[in-house]
Amino acid sequence: MNSVKRVLRLRSHKSKTSHLLRYSPRHCNFPNNQLLERRKMYSLVFIAAVLGVVASYPSGAPEETCSMFTAGHTGHTASNKPHNFHLSVSPATVAPGTSVTVTLQGVGADKFKGFFIQGQDSRRNPIGKFQGKSVAKTIDCSGPGSANSATHTSANDKTKVTLTWTAPSNFHGTVKFRAVVVQTYEKFWNNIYSNQLTVA
Repeated sequence: MNSVKRVLRLRSHKSKTSHLLRYSPRHCNFPNNQLLERRKMYSLVFIAAVLGVVASYPSGAPEETCSMFTAGHTGHTASNKPHNFHLSVSPATVAPGTSVTVTLQGVGADKFKGFFIQGQDSRRNPIGKFQGKSVAKTIDCSGPGSANSATHTSANDKTKVTLTWTAPSNFHGTVKFRAVVVQTYEKFWNNIYSNQLTVA
């Protein structure tokens, strides 16, 4: 009888020990490890997404810029500090259907990597037509005609960009050129305006 009791106590002890082993600290660490792995995975996905955005605009602004009129750089907004860029149009008065020169350049040693430029009438509607060049390509934003906006073709540093824009043959009024200028991924400016162009 005593031997039977000893066997039962031994089995009971083994059962309790087995229960403790199943819930030992070593085993309890698995959920934490899985959580860390998931966090690492989400971080890598986020970084890849950001890098994808960075790498997607070296050859020009996307068409979404037509409506947003800002650089779509995730996690960053346009700088509100003074900029060192000059946007100009010459001559200041032309006849309908005539071409003008639009120039964007850095002041002093300031350079830029990207840009988006659009000619706008007094109601801020896109107007006119740009000619594509090696440093720029055209974009068809909503509005009359096509090629009414221009953007960069590479992310190389630039000190000056010169474009040719032609006024519509049936337009009489004033035009200002509006630009988004990107210096770095984190640093860019919206709403840089040129002097006024009169088409008459």
